[in-house]
Amino acid sequence: MSETVDFFFYGTLRDSDVREVVMGPGAGGEVPAGLLPGYRCAPVDGGRFPAVQADAGHAAPGVLAAAVSLTVAARLSFFEGEGYDYGVERCAIELEDGAADAWVFLPSKRMQTEDGTWDIADWRARHKSQFVEKAIATMGGCDDDHLARHVARWRQRLET
Repeated sequence: MSETVDFFFYGTLRDSDVREVVMGPGAGGEVPAGLLPGYRCAPVDGGRFPAVQADAGHAAPGVLAAAVSLTVAARLSFFEGEGYDYGVERCAIELEDGAADAWVFLPSKRMQTEDGTWDIADWRARHKSQFVEKAIATMGGCDDDHLARHVARWRQRLET
């Protein structure tokens, strides 16, 4: 069983500062761009963050984070509220140099999206500084017990 996983980020985790906060030091480096076909990136809460919606005519832009350790995957699950706000599924991703499969956090049915398309440049201008502060506070609550539970879930997921 591999101890690493690949993720596709279509939202705030596309931003290097957010990746550093959530994933840890060194995670803010270059990541290849890609597309999540069959989805549209929609704003949530006035554009403070996005969620994807199935939409056959669109492809949500994002980035691929490859070879992520299970501990960092656990940090991502904690940040995304896996099991409450988001679930995680393997999806086909289109990259400049071909295709890949990656784990993607998809919104739960309770997530209320808004009309329009979420734009990362607009988010950076309007919401980023406040969002990063909130992310720092959120990740401060990610203790060893939370990590252990999420790592166990990732191991279970990879065994099936």
